[in-house]
Amino acid sequence: MQEAYIVAGFRTAVTKSKKGGFRFFRPDDLAVEVIKGLVATLPGLDPKEVDDVIVGNAVPEAEQGLQFGRIIAARALGEEVAGITINRYCASGLESIAMATAKIRSGMADCIIAGGTESMSMVPTAGWKTVPSYAIAKDEPDYYLSMGLTAEAVANEYSINREDQDVFAFQSHQKAMKAIQDGNFKSGIIPITVEEVYVNEKGKKATRSYVVDTDEGVRADTTVEALAKLKPAFATGGSVTAGNSSQTSDEGIIANIDTYDYDCKCLTWTTDGTYVGTVFLREGKFSMTTHCGALFLRAEFKDKVSLEYMQATLNNILPLHKEGEGSNKRLGVTRIEKIQINIPIDKKNNYDIEAQKRIAERYSTIKEIKENIKSELEKIENVKVDIGL
Repeated sequence: MQEAYIVAGFRTAVTKSKKGGFRFFRPDDLAVEVIKGLVATLPGLDPKEVDDVIVGNAVPEAEQGLQFGRIIAARALGEEVAGITINRYCASGLESIAMATAKIRSGMADCIIAGGTESMSMVPTAGWKTVPSYAIAKDEPDYYLSMGLTAEAVANEYSINREDQDVFAFQSHQKAMKAIQDGNFKSGIIPITVEEVYVNEKGKKATRSYVVDTDEGVRADTTVEALAKLKPAFATGGSVTAGNSSQTSDEGIIANIDTYDYDCKCLTWTTDGTYVGTVFLREGKFSMTTHCGALFLRAEFKDKVSLEYMQATLNNILPLHKEGEGSNKRLGVTRIEKIQINIPIDKKNNYDIEAQKRIAERYSTIKEIKENIKSELEKIENVKVDIGL
């Protein structure tokens, strides 16, 4: 089974619904902006090589309806790229990433962009036309509980009192504000420029623009005492209030999930100049795989193992695959006679000096790894060494 990696992930700022920075900004536009921003950080990724875009959305209607995921994929990456909308309500975005991971690990895809986007300003929580089933409402009314009443049920079942909830909420605000002040969220947020049409003080149509790049709703000045004065919001005599429950928000979050990390160190295997597969150096291990979506060859080794041993292992694996199947037939591979090294390569196996520089900045051990690779390669005949830097 091939592994799936979250290569990159970005989001918009989280804004308040109805009165926040994204109240007039469509959720599909949010997703398009974030996907474009994500792709811009991965120069080795050709958008046309994305197998699918999976978009989670809790209420897929109105501005979030029609072929929502497909339209987002076409606008952000091109009409060649597929897209789908999924719904697991509050866990829709998380589920999209889980589905992408499962598809990649099973060999059904190599590269998927997944996440979620939602506008609670434009689309009500239960949609514009809520039609509960009479039978369910009569026999199983709990099936239609709101999140607020669900929180009340959880608090009752697990004996979570009002004071504990208020203290937890207060600490959450404090932690979030400190993280914002320290810039901890900045690198993961795609700034969005909003163009707003409004009526000015003279009663005339006017436009203005502003940038949304910081989470809204964090209250730096709140206190436990202030939270304790709020009335229950969902149940008479309850403990869940507007202060200790989450706000309704507008936002988009997207991740790129792939068979490999574009910033990992890579070795390219060739046979008589024909590409066979890539060896990944990641987290202290060597991992060997073919370039094809379905993994026909895979082996893992401990760090700094002899590449000669890796070559022998690959040659031992090759005969185990039936003649005429998959990449073996397409590439005509029966034995690996030569290894060519490039660190790193992009999705098209192109030499990328700028990527090497980025890796050198991120990995303090890059020099040691390269020296080890070179020394091992020099032990093997007919090896072309192209270490770079």
